[in-house]
Amino acid sequence: MKKFILSAFASLIALCSFSQVSLVKDISPGAESAFTSGSHSGIALGDKFIFPARTSVQGIELWISDGSDAGTNLLKDINPGIGDSDPQSFFVAFGKVYFNAFTIDEGKELWVTDGTLKELN
Repeated sequence: MKKFILSAFASLIALCSFSQVSLVKDISPGAESAFTSGSHSGIALGDKFIFPARTSVQGIELWISDGSDAGTNLLKDINPGIGDSDPQSFFVAFGKVYFNAFTIDEGKELWVTDGTLKELN
């Protein structure tokens, strides 16, 4: 049993040593970070990840990623312009992501998306 555990542990170490960490996309090029210390975590929806990120053009808005550079994009500038919508409190129900976000006109409200632009209310 001891040999089996040591063998399994050695195999695990070997597998981990070949794993790589790499940048998916530079969302906010330059010195400004796309994520702040107060950033809210995102949530998985199927094979996508929906999350808040900051740019100098849009502020903190809703982004989506499939884990690739080409598949990581702004989903919607909910509070248009540089003002933050600050999406947060994400949860999945009925195959959609629900969250709250801020707009100048409506304040903080409940939003929903299926991960596409046509279904973001």
